[in-house]
Amino acid sequence: MLRRLGRVSLPVGRIVDGHVNALKLIALYGSADQQAQARAQAASGVIFGVWGADGVPRASVEASKSSSVVMSGQKRF
Repeated sequence: MLRRLGRVSLPVGRIVDGHVNALKLIALYGSADQQAQARAQAASGVIFGVWGADGVPRASVEASKSSSVVMSGQKRF
């Protein structure tokens, strides 16, 4: 499937690859709640993705005092 998509549109193929990869990682490493939430979101049309390369400074995700999540650092395309 990815080969066929890549022949037609490499950007679309990369988006689909990132979506499938993200869902696979959630299935492997996510909690049961995260897995259920991801399945429901994907079924409703949400597109997932992954970042492949860290920049300088390296990206990190931390919980803030207001219970939100804050990402800092860089990711490269």
